[in-house]
Amino acid sequence: MFSVTLPFMCFLSFVTNFLYKKLIAYKICYAHQRPNPVGCEGIGSWEYIISVLSYIGVFVNAYIAVFTLPLTETLGLTEKIIIFIAAEHGMLLVKLLIDAAFGDKSTAQLRIEEHNDDHIHLVMNGKTVVSDAVLKIGVGSAAGAFKPENPYN
Repeated sequence: MFSVTLPFMCFLSFVTNFLYKKLIAYKICYAHQRPNPVGCEGIGSWEYIISVLSYIGVFVNAYIAVFTLPLTETLGLTEKIIIFIAAEHGMLLVKLLIDAAFGDKSTAQLRIEEHNDDHIHLVMNGKTVVSDAVLKIGVGSAAGAFKPENPYN
């Protein structure tokens, strides 16, 4: 834009942009790298906390339904407490039945964990099925390599 009045600005702009692009490339390649995967079993102590919060939610929902909704405005305090205890016990029974009916892990989750157990060594070593196939075939790109099968079909 100002190259007519000050030709040195073209060179200065080129050097500045070149350094900027190099710094951005360094930042993307090194500073913002994906962290190394660290395995962990389950959600740990959060499982207990989430379970406690779900039980607290049962009590709070029963309280809101009995003491704040206009449906029970005409009832006395003792009647509201009796209804609250009955509703809370009923909701706890339903929650416990649902918890007992469904297992800790779904079938899909079990299949995913089985697949992960079979392939974790490849991920931790930085290799994939496709990269191993490319090395075996001797192809320069992945275009000639086989496409891995989906184990869930």
